[in-house]
Amino acid sequence: YNATCQTRLRSIANKCEERKKSDVYCEDLYDHFRLHGQLAPVSAEAPNENCFVFDADVFSKGMVGNSALDVEHIAALDGETKRRVRAFC
Repeated sequence: YNATCQTRLRSIANKCEERKKSDVYCEDLYDHFRLHGQLAPVSAEAPNENCFVFDADVFSKGMVGNSALDVEHIAALDGETKRRVRAFC
């Protein structure tokens, strides 16, 4: 991608609109993810089958599912954060 395209995608990632004529149309970012992303073998049951919660701290520290570090990280979350994660989907 050229710098213009990268800047546009970053702008959409920060804030997007569900209007096709918008300069920050969400679907453009989704299309980018579909074309260049990788699908993890993740599944969930309805009604949450399309809902994923990403934890930037876990991602940036390289933690992977079911490790002792993940369990410690999740256990350290305060009750309100845990409630918000459960309610998100």
